[in-house]
Amino acid sequence: MNIYGSKFKTFGSYTDQILGYANETFSVLHRKFLKEVWGDNRITAKLRHNQCHTNWQDGTYEVYIPTRDNVDNNLSYYRIALKVLPYVSNSDKREQANKLENQNVKPMGIIESELLILIAPRQDRWGLVRGFKHVLKPGYFTAIFVNKSPTIVWKRVMDRILNFVDKRLDGLMTSLGFETWVWKWILSKRNRYCSNIRILERFSFVIQQSFETLLLLFQHFMDKLKAILREIGAENVACMVLQPLKGVGREQLATVFTIVRERLGVQLIAQEVREHKGLRYLEALKVNANG
Repeated sequence: MNIYGSKFKTFGSYTDQILGYANETFSVLHRKFLKEVWGDNRITAKLRHNQCHTNWQDGTYEVYIPTRDNVDNNLSYYRIALKVLPYVSNSDKREQANKLENQNVKPMGIIESELLILIAPRQDRWGLVRGFKHVLKPGYFTAIFVNKSPTIVWKRVMDRILNFVDKRLDGLMTSLGFETWVWKWILSKRNRYCSNIRILERFSFVIQQSFETLLLLFQHFMDKLKAILREIGAENVACMVLQPLKGVGREQLATVFTIVRERLGVQLIAQEVREHKGLRYLEALKVNANG
């Protein structure tokens, strides 16, 4: 029996989907842009490889994201660690957070901020506290996300992380004497690198690196948020389509699906013909030949 709802079959598949999202979101950062900013081996060589760890058996994921240069300790990092649980409760949430504080990866630098994330398809009772500071200093927070849908959960995770990066960019702009809208304007420009150089050219190279990193992180996480919103939209459309079929018998349902597949296939072929110039040309030739 499916105890977690119709969006997934087992807790194992729920965990796999969450960890899949984590890898798609964070494990690609080094290859996409962090290597170029912090470890290109020409200007700088402070980040030689991606710093992340997945434990599929325990349902945990951990990543270290560089935020700025550190004269004494190589780099300063934003650490994100998450754990997928069958359920979460007020009685054990702090114990689970304490376990997440244990590091599986030793970063090439120091941690300056940390987000611990507890994820579960359900909670033991109403009144669950959804967040608390596990360390009493700025930048350290434990967030709890409970939902039967992994896509809904990951949308909320992205919202939380984007909010963090947004505030860091606002703070950096303010400390450099700029208005906070400046980084949003730069992000809207196609040639972002040239805009960065012109605006930050009087500041040190390491400040430019930090700004470039935060800007690229914000854009990357925003792209991931948009992708997950598209998934949620597709799920909602599917639910709307399936709602009238709940009371249909199995044999009739099989017939309905056969008809839907056939008609949908015809519509898709027609759409491809309209969108592809070569197919449109062939279709015109066919019509002329028949005429």
